[in-house]
Amino acid sequence: MTESMCGLVCQRIVNPASRLAGRALRGIAWGVEQGLSTRGLQSLFLVCAAGLVLSGWLRPPLARDISSLHIPLGVVGDGATTPEEILFGPRRVPLDSIGIVLLALLAGMWIVLMARPERFALCAGVLLCVSLAANAAVALNHPALIELLDYEYEQRQLVSQVLNRAEENAMVNATNGRIGLRGSPVGDQQRGDMGRGWVYLLYGRWLVGWSVLGLLLGAWGPCLRRAAVLARWGGLGVVCSLAVCLPRLHAEYHWNQANRLEASGCYGAARHHLRKALHAFPALERLERSWLLSGKLDFREGRVSAHEKFYRAYQLARDKSAPRGVTYQQDTPWAIFGVRDERSGLTSGPSGFNMSIGPGAGKSGIFNYRLAPGAYQGRFSGSYPLSREDDFLHAIALMEAVRLEQGEYHPALAAQAARLWAEWGLTLYRRAGTRSAKLEDKFDDNNLFLAAAQQSWLNSWKVDPRRRDCAFYLGTAQAQVRGEPQSVESLFAPLLSNLGDQMLQADIMTTVADSYFEAGQVTEARRRYARSFDTFCLPKVINKRAQSRLGGL
Repeated sequence: MTESMCGLVCQRIVNPASRLAGRALRGIAWGVEQGLSTRGLQSLFLVCAAGLVLSGWLRPPLARDISSLHIPLGVVGDGATTPEEILFGPRRVPLDSIGIVLLALLAGMWIVLMARPERFALCAGVLLCVSLAANAAVALNHPALIELLDYEYEQRQLVSQVLNRAEENAMVNATNGRIGLRGSPVGDQQRGDMGRGWVYLLYGRWLVGWSVLGLLLGAWGPCLRRAAVLARWGGLGVVCSLAVCLPRLHAEYHWNQANRLEASGCYGAARHHLRKALHAFPALERLERSWLLSGKLDFREGRVSAHEKFYRAYQLARDKSAPRGVTYQQDTPWAIFGVRDERSGLTSGPSGFNMSIGPGAGKSGIFNYRLAPGAYQGRFSGSYPLSREDDFLHAIALMEAVRLEQGEYHPALAAQAARLWAEWGLTLYRRAGTRSAKLEDKFDDNNLFLAAAQQSWLNSWKVDPRRRDCAFYLGTAQAQVRGEPQSVESLFAPLLSNLGDQMLQADIMTTVADSYFEAGQVTEARRRYARSFDTFCLPKVINKRAQSRLGGL
């Protein structure tokens, strides 16, 4: 009787467990069967496409990636979302968001495929068309946003030059940024040009490739027929892209006509086409290149205007010794101050000359420059280098006068004035001597130059709070004079907020930790060294500064 009772108890325990295990196995089998079924694979395709939609579509050189949810189509151009909000925040989702359009399309496709799975090729083709149009809208319909990204690229290149001068083992250089050398200007490109938007595209391009893969797998027939289907849908996608970006393309046509006519001396006709370009796409009016072209026309016709002064200030500040490929655009090139120009192989020096870096620059910390062969020719060529400093100061004064005349904030005016102040501060900073210079004497020339550089960067920051590199310059200078570590960290704070460049973030945290260590606060220094090491360190790109200091503490 005892054995029968034990058997009954075991049966009551085992049977429910076996039934539960059986149900679990049947559920797993059903899930695998559904996942590997036609509808399951199609749903997986749409889920992956949704993941690409929600990922970053634009990669700023400094800020964090911008999702398609925060980028409007730009067809209506109501100005509800400004470029500054999209880049710096607070980022919000507009009603005509590209991400919302694509997610709504994917939801509709899922409903269709659940009812008619044989329509997968049609859905993949539609997704290809819309994704092509969406990528074109991101790259072409937001010139003001792209110009802000160009400013960030320029600032990151300048920051890398200063950081490598101040620190021997800095990880950041001009080639390993989030964009890298592929963001360098090509030919006679200007900030916000039509081709600049494609430089910053990120995962949106992958959605196009994912749609192509789905279309090739979903279409039936031999390879040639599938290729023909892909070509038809791709052509339709190009047509949709042209329709979405038609106002920008129309404006760029008139813009090119204005450039061509200005080169021919037909200033009235050039101004007419420029007005047509700005009327077709009003967002071009806030760009720096619009002000330069308008100012150039005013200058040629002898008119005195804010645009003409803007153009003259640009001419006074730029380096005019660099050879240019296109004659009528040589007055408005984009050259990054103090950074090697990949087009000519020369480096724009601190005083504005195109020079190549001389030997020993990395040893002493002082930039030694020698004139590039053939850079200056003519009887009075020696006077040009001597007048560069006066021209630069004249350009700054002219821009300040234009800003006061305008009386209101304008992005192009603020950007150029802030850039001139920042570049002048970098010139003074390079004159301040080596990284190990003794700055205890308040009458020392190095100290005076460094104080003047800091004031220039503060002026730049006041003119245009969008410049993130000024925070880096001020923090680096404050760290070199062994200021309070809390003040050094507070100066870096505006740059660290919403910073997507992990290498730069790690180097900044190491600089802050050095300040705490020199002040005798070893515990705080160790915490920041550890934070720097955790922020970025890879087997091939080692954070040597933070690693060596952590090992030595």
